[in-house]
Amino acid sequence: MAQVNGTKSAGETSDVATNLEDGEVVETVTQETARKAQRVIAAHSNDTAECIMLLDMLGVGPHSNS
Repeated sequence: MAQVNGTKSAGETSDVATNLEDGEVVETVTQETARKAQRVIAAHSNDTAECIMLLDMLGVGPHSNS
């Protein structure tokens, strides 16, 4: 999430939810941010399996619940 001095940039939205059991914070990102992350990871991955694994770890992959 892009923030400047604690405020969100124009066009950026996110929802933050906290899982009380383990303190994990889950944040959703905009479609544009997800697409940018997908492009960067695809460009730097060694192979398809690594790309899919990394995308899933970030929650923007084909097996993510997005």
